[in-house]
Amino acid sequence: MRLNALANRRLTSVPRDQIGSQMLRSASHQIRTHLLDIGLACALVAVVVVSVLSTGSTPQAAASIRTQAAEMGVVQTSVSSTGNLQSVTSLSLGFPIAGTVNAIDVSVGQQVTSGQSLASIDPTAAQSALSSAQDNLSAAQAKLASDQQVLTPQGLEADQIALEQAQQSLANAQQNAALDATSQNLTLSQDQQNLATDQSQLASDQQELKNFTANYNNDVARVNTDKQQVSAIESQQYSDTLKEDNDQNQETTDSSTLAADQSQLTSDEATLASEQKADTNCTGSNTIYSAQCVADMTVYQAAVNTDEANVASAKTAVANDQALVSQDQKSLATDSYNLSSANSTLSSDQSTESSDNSNLTSYQNKVLSDQTAVTNAQNTLDSAQLNQQSSATKDQQSIQSAQMSLQSTQVSNSEKETPSASTLASDQSTVTQDEQTVSQDQQNLQDTLLVAPSQGTIASINGVVGQDVSASGASALTSSGASSNSGAGSSGLGAAASSSSSSSGFITLVDMSTMEVVVGVAETDAANVQVGQSAVVTLNAIPGKELSGTVTEVSPISSTVSNVVTYNVTVVLNRSIPNEKPGMTANVTIITGQQSGVITVPSSAVHTLGGTSTVTVVGAHNKETITPVVTGLVGTSQTAILNGLKVGENIVVPTISTTSILSAIVSGTGTSPTGATARGGLGGAAGGGGGGVARFFGGGGLGGG
Repeated sequence: MRLNALANRRLTSVPRDQIGSQMLRSASHQIRTHLLDIGLACALVAVVVVSVLSTGSTPQAAASIRTQAAEMGVVQTSVSSTGNLQSVTSLSLGFPIAGTVNAIDVSVGQQVTSGQSLASIDPTAAQSALSSAQDNLSAAQAKLASDQQVLTPQGLEADQIALEQAQQSLANAQQNAALDATSQNLTLSQDQQNLATDQSQLASDQQELKNFTANYNNDVARVNTDKQQVSAIESQQYSDTLKEDNDQNQETTDSSTLAADQSQLTSDEATLASEQKADTNCTGSNTIYSAQCVADMTVYQAAVNTDEANVASAKTAVANDQALVSQDQKSLATDSYNLSSANSTLSSDQSTESSDNSNLTSYQNKVLSDQTAVTNAQNTLDSAQLNQQSSATKDQQSIQSAQMSLQSTQVSNSEKETPSASTLASDQSTVTQDEQTVSQDQQNLQDTLLVAPSQGTIASINGVVGQDVSASGASALTSSGASSNSGAGSSGLGAAASSSSSSSGFITLVDMSTMEVVVGVAETDAANVQVGQSAVVTLNAIPGKELSGTVTEVSPISSTVSNVVTYNVTVVLNRSIPNEKPGMTANVTIITGQQSGVITVPSSAVHTLGGTSTVTVVGAHNKETITPVVTGLVGTSQTAILNGLKVGENIVVPTISTTSILSAIVSGTGTSPTGATARGGLGGAAGGGGGGVARFFGGGGLGGG
């Protein structure tokens, strides 16, 4: 279902960057309003039904009568919306020429006066260009003055001298060029020879270095071989020494054994002799005991024999040991000789290695020296070639300069002798062009300093010292784009946002003395807004202050967002207040209509039916009389009465009653607070109806879905 009573609510657009949130809030508000109206209507219907069922009769008025006296006053219609405060005049300032910023003399928020210095770029290039242009102008003016002079005999003589000097200068330049060429060629040839000599010496020393490197490597190999030979001989000598020591030790052992065996033999022989003398069986005439004697002597003789055998064996071992020791001593003598010979060879090869190494180092240093000499010779040759080219170029330039000077002198002399109109015209044209160049360069030098064209406040600085900037000049920033939300009726409260499009200047200067607000007005209200209408502006940031304003522009171009059409309206403030700043939220109420000095009554007290408007006048004894009236302007809450009512008469201001509600529901008619008659009643499921409780909900009532 929907409420036709909401049909007169103003729909407005919001900025594109706010459309989502604004539409959501608007939709949420409308849904809550619809639900509240529907709930209230249902509750009232229920009350009426219960009343009818309980009493069995038509309900009577349940609310008390409220009256109000008619009075003289002012009736206004208005449109409200919200936007953002912005400066009417905003300048984007830049340097007319490109350059590097070398000073910034102001800061953001600073107030400046007309002609005040804001920033500057490096004037060096501009000053240099101006100086060059002034020199060219002076030369052109001098030539023009010279060409305008009448040639005298003295002038002819001076011109002839100048011609001869120019010719001599050319001859001198040509002669100097020839001398320089000869000198440079000689130097170049000598440098080439020096380079060839140094390169040859380098090649020779490099070959010698190669030879000594090979010799040294061979010496190193021989020394290594000698060292290995000495090491092998020393190892053999050590082995032979150990063998000799072992053999000598064995000889000592065997000699000791021989001595022991000999001592044992001597002892056993002595024992045998002693026993032979002492054994009685072996002496005298006791021959009967001879066998016993033999047996006894055999034992001792066997010991002697064993001792003799041991002595003989020991002597053989000692003899063998002595032979081995003798052989070992010969081997050691041979090892000593071989070691001495190997050490001698090693010493000789090491001496040769040291000598070759010294030669190798010497030639390495010599090759390095040769390479340095070759590099120096090559650098000298390169320098000589560059000098030759530079000298040739310089001499050629001198010749060309002398030739041009001679030609200029010849032409000048010719023109002085017979000055032509075309020459003078050309001179004058050159002077004019140079004057224009000087003027432009003077302007360029002046343009290196950025000054304020008018008083204002610095809003932004888009650069820093040291930054390169391009030529941009100055341009005015224009306001564009605004939108608003409107409330119910033609005086709805809304919101608007304004934005400005700007070129990218170096400094933005705004005039804070004149501010404006651009708001969006719904299409149904825009038709009533005209240039010149008054407006009241309040700022959220500065409560309690009302500012007057004037509509200065109504855009003929609409903006449509989500099927909501709005038109931009510009309101300029008639005065400014302290602390106001661009961007502050501004609430704007535009007075679209006004009647002064008329009788005013609440709009809800006026009933209109069939084109006839009436009010209920309360007379003596509270008698109510329905009185026809002629209405004028219908305002936000008041209606102007042009005829039919007097000042001071009391009229009924309706309040909610079950009778009026039931009548509106049953009959389908009702009167809005603005006096408009609405019809329709409570719609059914098929979508009928359309009026209903219009008296209390602003017209239209509850319609069918």
